[in-house]
Amino acid sequence: MKSGSSFSTHDADNDKWTDNCAKKFRGAYWYTNCHSSNLNGYQYVGNHSSYADGINWSHWKGQHYSLKRTSMMTRPAF
Repeated sequence: MKSGSSFSTHDADNDKWTDNCAKKFRGAYWYTNCHSSNLNGYQYVGNHSSYADGINWSHWKGQHYSLKRTSMMTRPAF
């Protein structure tokens, strides 16, 4: 997620990629040129063979591992 990114879904392509990141990677997120994390992706169980469409955090577990759950918290900006 990058500051200033618009939220994209399968039917609202607001990312900067030529294709629809949300549709391709089965999620909904503040994509820019797709993602290194896909916290609203498809819930696989652990390792999977598809690429980057699960609940992924690539810098931690890679694009072929789906997390069981995630939590996003917000705080007010001052």
